[in-house]
Amino acid sequence: LESAAISGSGSDPIPEGILSTTGIGSVAGGPDGSAPTWDDLVALEREVGIDNALLGMLGYLTNTKVKAKLKTTKIDEGSGLFVWPQGANELNGYRVGVTNLVPSNLSKGSSSEILSAIIFGNWNDLFIGQWGGIEVLPNPYTKAKAGLIEMIVNTYADVLVLRPQSFAAKVDVQTA
Repeated sequence: LESAAISGSGSDPIPEGILSTTGIGSVAGGPDGSAPTWDDLVALEREVGIDNALLGMLGYLTNTKVKAKLKTTKIDEGSGLFVWPQGANELNGYRVGVTNLVPSNLSKGSSSEILSAIIFGNWNDLFIGQWGGIEVLPNPYTKAKAGLIEMIVNTYADVLVLRPQSFAAKVDVQTA
């Protein structure tokens, strides 16, 4: 469900996630993507700000590959500061979450399935709805000869990006 909320395709029965939602802001690297920089973080914030959406529960979401790359990326040549400071739980003054559910197998140009994503936005504008609880149906018959019980689990949920302008993403982040 979390993976669908982040990058779901929107093809039935998969909900449409943030990265597939039309209208979110975009920050692009070069023809084959680019390494993440301080300027990229500021540009993501700018994309949301242009649409008057810099309010609510603002923050970044990315994966461990991007985090590792930002921890070794200097803000500039002279200060000795890194984009992701050691021990920090914030980026550019905003909260940041890290999960490997943010894709790291994206493609652009000749960079085939090696690019990652970073998302910035107002997380209050992402809705995940669930109804009917979780239905668990044990089936002791189908695999009875093997001494196993098959478990069928169903849940009913959907994802909605309430206001696409509340989010911006860079989906061509080089981390290698």
